[in-house]
Amino acid sequence: LPESVDLSESPFFPPIGDQGGLGSCSAWATTYYQFTYEMHKINCINSTKKNSYSPSWTWNFSNHNLNEGISIQTAYRTLSLLGAETMSEMPYDRTDYNYRWSDNEEAMRNALKYRVKKVNVFGISGTGTVVSNSFDSDLDTIKSVLANEKVVVASMNNRSYSDSMKHIIVRGNNSGSKAGTHAVAIVG
Repeated sequence: LPESVDLSESPFFPPIGDQGGLGSCSAWATTYYQFTYEMHKINCINSTKKNSYSPSWTWNFSNHNLNEGISIQTAYRTLSLLGAETMSEMPYDRTDYNYRWSDNEEAMRNALKYRVKKVNVFGISGTGTVVSNSFDSDLDTIKSVLANEKVVVASMNNRSYSDSMKHIIVRGNNSGSKAGTHAVAIVG
């Protein structure tokens, strides 16, 4: 494995965004960060805020017009069935959030051209606290994926952010804020 990896330095990785106080972390991790990075890498497009894929797209299809989290799996299901609109087509305004679905027919048809074909889910062996320290051998799985220039989406227990790296879960049902987890995109 390389000494270090930082996918956020890639021109295909979108600018850092802010979900604000909304429960849209799964949509940000999957759609905005991972999906944008992969689509732009495949198509050799430099990422900008406007051409990055909108977390509003996946979140609004599943949040029941409420500020509640969705699972990572639900976000991927939306991306595989419907693709995604870009931030310029469906903006994300964390201060005055609009929970409506897109009504831009052209953008919706265009989104269908860019869909997830396959999602690779991998588990980390072990029970209880999966990653216990920075030298934990379970991190080798994550490091290998990153070394292959893939963004990893994971969930972590959000009861203790100060100690959150002890609670990384890369597989399982994380249902956003309801289950006390927080989705993140791991890039390095």
